[in-house]
Amino acid sequence: MDTTNQDLDSARKALATHCRWDTIKDQPSEKIEEALSVVGMLGHGSLGLVDQVKIGTSDTSFVRKRILLPTFRRKQLLSIAKQESKVVEDLVHTHIIHVLGTYEHTPKSGMSSFSILMFPVGDRDLSQFLLELGETLEKMVPGTGYDDETSQYRAWLRRWFLCLISGLSYIHSKGIRHQDIKPSNIIHRGEYILFTDFSSSGRFQPGSTTSTESPSRASDMYSAPEVLDRLDENDQYKRHGTGSDIFSLGCVFAEMLSVLCCYPVRKLQDELHNGQGFSFSRLTRSSKRGVFCYSRVTEGMEPIFKKHANKGDHLLFKKVIAPMLRADRKRRPSAREIRNTIYEPNFHHRLSELNRPQDSFRPCSCLPSYLPGTPAVPTPSILPPTDILSHRRIALMSALEKPQDGQPQDGNPPDVKSLFQDGKSEQLPFFKDYYSNDDIHPNDLVSVLWAYQARANDEFALERGDMLRVVGIWDDGWGTGVKYPMLTEEYLEQPNSKLKLGEGRDGEIKAFPLVCVCLPQHWKTTIEGKDEAKTGSKVVK
Repeated sequence: MDTTNQDLDSARKALATHCRWDTIKDQPSEKIEEALSVVGMLGHGSLGLVDQVKIGTSDTSFVRKRILLPTFRRKQLLSIAKQESKVVEDLVHTHIIHVLGTYEHTPKSGMSSFSILMFPVGDRDLSQFLLELGETLEKMVPGTGYDDETSQYRAWLRRWFLCLISGLSYIHSKGIRHQDIKPSNIIHRGEYILFTDFSSSGRFQPGSTTSTESPSRASDMYSAPEVLDRLDENDQYKRHGTGSDIFSLGCVFAEMLSVLCCYPVRKLQDELHNGQGFSFSRLTRSSKRGVFCYSRVTEGMEPIFKKHANKGDHLLFKKVIAPMLRADRKRRPSAREIRNTIYEPNFHHRLSELNRPQDSFRPCSCLPSYLPGTPAVPTPSILPPTDILSHRRIALMSALEKPQDGQPQDGNPPDVKSLFQDGKSEQLPFFKDYYSNDDIHPNDLVSVLWAYQARANDEFALERGDMLRVVGIWDDGWGTGVKYPMLTEEYLEQPNSKLKLGEGRDGEIKAFPLVCVCLPQHWKTTIEGKDEAKTGSKVVK
């Protein structure tokens, strides 16, 4: 067993122990059914009922998806259910729900069933989250500012763009297509967002983007045009490819952006439905039955966002979301290309010029604190290095903190290119300051404009006015550095003490988001020009 599989096996054992699943997993199905107590109903998936269960007096509950197996469809449904559980077991990622185990139960009387046990239980699905936040934002009086809870939800939503595209990039890298991406198949637990319901998923050979002819069970509203246009006489769907996942997630992104623009999803759909882009001559049979389909009205989105979004969010739509919604699936970017576009420094810089800094993208550095905090669960098994930036930064920190030949690094990072031979992160020679036309280089001093709440041990917790000396600059929107022993105001008031080359080179090296800092000479003017009474003291999350 290689290291990755060993880590994976350890993580599953720790999670099973935490939920007490390991105490009953080997028992007959009758005993398992008796041991599981229902906490509440969560709804239904595409193939079964979903409830929240726990074992005995345990405080930890988890999800049970029960697929009923009527005799005449038993073989087909059991195959689908087992495929879903196998797919999710093979996908180990912060933004994908985790499988604890499965069991099949045949009662003495009644229908057989196959149950998949998953973790965690979500607070709500993304559809409900967008509905509630959209209604809250719509009711707000212009100019009054957001309360703390609303500001927090907006920050989550803006970060989830990168969380979801990172998750999808990982899914595709494993040769799997989701094939039914929609808000109701995405859940959140606090600030963490996760893909669920892989019952429609399919496998493909990495490097290929097309699927087999096996039917899929995608939802009309978020389906790509090539999916809806391949209905057979029984309204069964045929081919899916990775591009179809991209289109579906693009529709989800459009709804997320609409809510961030204080324009509820129902208004977006109403305007698209009634706009000039909607043509009855182009409807599918599904649309004739009254199902709204984004694939038939995508050309109407750009003018809507041009009207309702600020310049930064309109740029986000044009550069990120619109390419995902192209009618020709071959012209849609891959999930990895979309992720790289969002991380691209010039795109970050342009967004920061057009938006407030707190409205910029947040790098996906999520750590799964909803999982049991046990040493038995190693970081790589929960945060695969494919997409989780914090995992890469932890490796980087380890290298940076080791002196060569016992000597200090003199403020310059060692050669760590070997850590990133896969090309997923690159060190940059400089980075354009978000708040000026100047460049930031390694060894430069920078000042903190926006407070930042650390989300991992390898990140700095920052307060406005703190100073850092830059050690490294990376293409994912993050820098590494050390704390400088002076506040910005003191630094600016003592020009003769500036640039003491020995100061601020020692200390622990950690990561920080580049959007939170600027060059010291631009700190005061930026604050005076951009600070607002209700937003200036907020913490970037």
